[in-house]
Amino acid sequence: MFSIIGKNIIRNNNLTFKLGNTTKVALISNKSQFHNFNALLNEKKPKKPESLISDDILARAGFELNEQGKPITEQQETEQKQKAREQEEKDNEPLNELEESIKKRKEKRKRQTQTDKQIEKATSYFYVGLLGAVTGLTLYLGRDFNSEELQGVYGKEYKDVGNGFNPPTLVFKRIIARFNALKDSFNNPPFETLLPPPPPAPYQRPLTLVLGLEDLLIHSEYDYKNGWQTKKRPGVDFFLGYLSQYYEIVIYSREASFTMEPVILKLDPIQAFIAYNLFKEHCSYKNGEYVKDLSKLNRDIKKVVSLDLSSTLNTDEFEDNKIYINNWEGDRSNKDLLDYIPFLEYLVTQNVSDVRPIIKTFNNKTTLAQDFNKRIDVLREKFYDEQSKKSASGIMKIVGMGAPSASGVGAKFPLDFIREEGLKNYKAFKQLVEEEKEKIMWKQERMKQTFTLSQYLTGQISQEDIMKQQMAKDAELEEEYKAFKKAEQAKVEN
Repeated sequence: MFSIIGKNIIRNNNLTFKLGNTTKVALISNKSQFHNFNALLNEKKPKKPESLISDDILARAGFELNEQGKPITEQQETEQKQKAREQEEKDNEPLNELEESIKKRKEKRKRQTQTDKQIEKATSYFYVGLLGAVTGLTLYLGRDFNSEELQGVYGKEYKDVGNGFNPPTLVFKRIIARFNALKDSFNNPPFETLLPPPPPAPYQRPLTLVLGLEDLLIHSEYDYKNGWQTKKRPGVDFFLGYLSQYYEIVIYSREASFTMEPVILKLDPIQAFIAYNLFKEHCSYKNGEYVKDLSKLNRDIKKVVSLDLSSTLNTDEFEDNKIYINNWEGDRSNKDLLDYIPFLEYLVTQNVSDVRPIIKTFNNKTTLAQDFNKRIDVLREKFYDEQSKKSASGIMKIVGMGAPSASGVGAKFPLDFIREEGLKNYKAFKQLVEEEKEKIMWKQERMKQTFTLSQYLTGQISQEDIMKQQMAKDAELEEEYKAFKKAEQAKVEN
């Protein structure tokens, strides 16, 4: 039935259907009319009228457009800026250490030039070489000790460590022992004995006096007008000249020789009073500072007195040999240095075998000079009180102690008598130095060393031999000087 209806419909060529609210009637006569019908169904709707203001015109007018081509509103613009800010903050968020290092390495590789690659390659070779050198040095330091090392300066430490590789920790102990020995070679003076042996008895002083230099004998200060100036402490010339007849004077400075040696030459140009000079390179490095090691002076420690600044009190193990004086800051009225002469004079004239017990009797070493002088005043007063009760004996007159004194008593206090004799000797020596100054300086310019350092260190030449050679050289220069003066006199006469 439906087929008949269909045929009739086709036959009558009439078809009515409804599309939405629109009714269209199409004539379908044959197969080709179905295509026309489909084209009619697919026919586009009429286009909406386009605006005369295009996107290009809006852009030129300064309007920002969104993805749909419409102008951006203030709200949309704010939202876009917020999103851009959030994205920037997200990009700038710190990475973890690994990611950051990888990122930096990648950025570095991108920027690397050929020169950078060569530098990186050379650096790699350097570190490989350094590692090899450290490994080789470790193996070298860990080797067994030979017989010479076991008998050397650090032999005791080496013997305690021992040779062999059982247990393996011996290797590390040998490395540490050798490293400590190397470190000590830098922290200690170049020689075990800083001074040559004392001269023979006729030329030997009873005691050795070690003096500091900075702010003790001299003071250096700077001002904008004159620059650096070095001043001598009041009484330093008399102090050195007077005590040089009793003491072997050694200047021991914590400063370098190239800065302080010219200063010492100003104090004693012809080396008449100062026997030896020691400097920073002769100090030992302990606890972060340079200290004067009196045990390396090659002198009997019982007969060594050291005058140091009070600011260095109790800084090493030689406190029993030390007396102290306050720092001198350039005050021209300060005469404290001269106050130490009576005590130092007393130690020599009393022929003490050990200075340390006497120094230990003073509780406060910074006021030792004043305390000693008070003791002497008490003894002097007691001495004259006793003398006033006695008549002057003939024996005292014979020995020269019966001359009238300031107190009206015939005998003199022994230390005052010694002081008078010392002053006489000092004046005579001072006069001799002034008279012979020209000749001494002439000889010093021409005096040559009569031995080599290796001969002295290896024991090929003794101190007595050195003295004999120097005396022979001095006698030779004496004859040359006489001839030189005669030649000068002849020129003047002619």
